[in-house]
Amino acid sequence: MPKQTTTLSIFLASPSDVNNERIIVKKVIEELNSISLKPFNIQLELINWENSTHPGFGSYPQDVINNQIGDDYDIFIGILWARFGTPTNKAESGTLEEFERAYSRFNAKKILKSVFILRLIK
Repeated sequence: MPKQTTTLSIFLASPSDVNNERIIVKKVIEELNSISLKPFNIQLELINWENSTHPGFGSYPQDVINNQIGDDYDIFIGILWARFGTPTNKAESGTLEEFERAYSRFNAKKILKSVFILRLIK
């Protein structure tokens, strides 16, 4: 018999110096999907620039990412460490621009729960 599953999209934003932490987030999501969330018919979908975008054209590089990622995600996770990221036409970094877009959606009540900023200490 078919069952209905709720998919929550998680957008992961960060500069390049936290690759290990990005891998950890991916593994945690995979583990939650395979073990913990199945009985609740919930699936987590990871959205990130590495796997959710492709080469394209835009006003500037971050604009390409923004257009392809879109605003159709439920949870934003931002990870920062030593780097803030590469400046864009609209913000001090791509990560900040992504956060500001998510925060604007949060204030407009278009993100399911809340906006998280996670600073990992090594």
